Amino acid sequence: MFHHIWQSLFSKFLVFLLILPGLSFCEEKEAPGILQSFEQLINLNKNQYVISKQKKDFEVKSLQDQGTIADIVIDPFFMKTMLFRSEKKYLKLLKETDCSLAALLSNNLLHAFERPLQNLLVQIKNENGKNKTLMVNKDEFLAELYKRKCSTNKELDILYSSKNIKKTIEGIELKVPKTKNSCKEIFNKWINDINTPYLCRVPETIEDAKRATEELKKEVSINFPRTRYLRGIISQAKLYQEQLPLFKRSYLENLCNGLEKVENFCSEYLAEDAWTKVLNGELPKAYLSYKCKNILKEETPKIKDLEKCAQMFNKEPETCLTKGNKGFPSFYPLRKCDQLSEVLNIAKLKTNYHDCPGRVDNEAVVNIHRIIMHMKREKLQSTPLSCMNETHQTFARLAMNYNKEEIWPLKICYFDPAREVEACDSYIPGNNFKSPDAENMVMASILKRTKGAPDKMKCLLTPSNEYNPLRLKYQVGCFIVFDPHKCTSSYCPKRIFWGKTEVKGIRYQGVPRFSYFPASLKEAGNSVERILERTLKIRNKSLKNLTEIVYFFDAKEDNIIHGVGCVEDILPETYSKDYFNGCRPIPFILDGYKKMDGDTFFSVRLPIDDIHTPRLLNWNKVFNSINNYKKIHPTDPWTLNGIVKNN
Repeated sequence: MFHHIWQSLFSKFLVFLLILPGLSFCEEKEAPGILQSFEQLINLNKNQYVISKQKKDFEVKSLQDQGTIADIVIDPFFMKTMLFRSEKKYLKLLKETDCSLAALLSNNLLHAFERPLQNLLVQIKNENGKNKTLMVNKDEFLAELYKRKCSTNKELDILYSSKNIKKTIEGIELKVPKTKNSCKEIFNKWINDINTPYLCRVPETIEDAKRATEELKKEVSINFPRTRYLRGIISQAKLYQEQLPLFKRSYLENLCNGLEKVENFCSEYLAEDAWTKVLNGELPKAYLSYKCKNILKEETPKIKDLEKCAQMFNKEPETCLTKGNKGFPSFYPLRKCDQLSEVLNIAKLKTNYHDCPGRVDNEAVVNIHRIIMHMKREKLQSTPLSCMNETHQTFARLAMNYNKEEIWPLKICYFDPAREVEACDSYIPGNNFKSPDAENMVMASILKRTKGAPDKMKCLLTPSNEYNPLRLKYQVGCFIVFDPHKCTSSYCPKRIFWGKTEVKGIRYQGVPRFSYFPASLKEAGNSVERILERTLKIRNKSLKNLTEIVYFFDAKEDNIIHGVGCVEDILPETYSKDYFNGCRPIPFILDGYKKMDGDTFFSVRLPIDDIHTPRLLNWNKVFNSINNYKKIHPTDPWTLNGIVKNN
């Protein structure tokens, strides 16, 4: 009986749905009539439901109190209500079976006049053949249905329960389409897959949680069962967000939102821009989030913020030319959004942080910092205040672990009154209140020991163009003042102020001494190449031609290459040669490639560039830069090495 009623209603409704999308709006007289009929049908159905509800006692009853049930079906009026009120995209998953309907009900994909649907109006027939209409809990109805049929649904309910969903989805392949044909095949598979309603529960619950949150805010007098139910939805959505990676959540959201048409599902995956791929989870979130954070001034951009930025970057490509690195100075201008998107599609460098090349005068230190961050895959809570120290700290720790003090000999020297001798403390340049060996923290410690400064006093490294002793904020605490235009890696005079008074007798000493690639056998021990090999347990594989480079990138997903070349050959439009064979060496990282128009292009990270703004340069420029540096170097090296992790 249940199957017969459901089949009849379903067939009629599908016929109506098939007719509706084909309406012709060219004939103005016919279309409004049909649309009006549709609206009237909805209102009629709603009125029938309300009248029916008034005639019957709709207090929720328990099926356990109804004795032996010979048959149970959903009330026809209520069935029509669900079909009209539910989203059309989920009706695509309906088949002419009770179990198909049960799957949608189980996963909250069908609605009536409440969302999510908690109770159903049903008709039951007892063992004496008497009929009765009553409202029952949806879960209780499903349990009764599972006893009679649909045992597979019951098993799926268990597999997709909160306890098992993470493991269940890990075992399901979420294929990303690459072509239109493959996308259609994948889409049709999902339409007919018994798992699809259960997978769609994830994005549906996350959306329901947003509505539940708003309802709890607005409705002060919600009854306790409803409140508990809404909080349960919010808790379930939080579990999904914690247990399922962004890629899987994005994939399921796109799948379930696109069920109505194959084009809706495919459009996202066939998009070429990097920003859409980030939203889909195909590319790292960092590619978009750090630029978005600086543009929208959001400390932690949410998904809706990222979507807003993605739309902005696609519609207004000039945005990325001047925005996205605020507080993290680097080479200016940057790149247009569409140019940047093209490079990010092939880039591999792990960039879950933001550095500030404009505040670090040693380009080798920036390059090393980026290589180590890629190898260790760490995340830094980068701020404009701490980014300089974070970059220096990475290399300083490397040198200290290598037990080579001459590589990192930076010290602050002062007269120690307790011992009556000159003492020197090691420091790492920059501000970082979380690091005791940061320059500002070491200076504060020295002033406390030698000048009696209070324990809570803090020092701050401050550019001279910002320091103004007349302003109140500069009259309390300690400030290390320097002229950024006169600072180099070997010379940077600084003045220390405590309150309004300049502190004398404190001096800086030491200059980092190392070479990126050794200029002689004597320098080999202090070269970056050797330090990286010893401390990170890696080896440098020399790559001498384009074939070797391409093979190296293809061998492993996260392989990167580093080298040194002449900046005049890499950026001839900016850096011109002052004399014949002129060369200003600059280290760089290659982290991806693409072949286009018979040429090979690379994603290139220069240590003067914003970490989130790589360049797309062809092989000719990269080769010339390395080859010309080779000519002027004392040992004639080929300075392009792939980084290989030792097993």
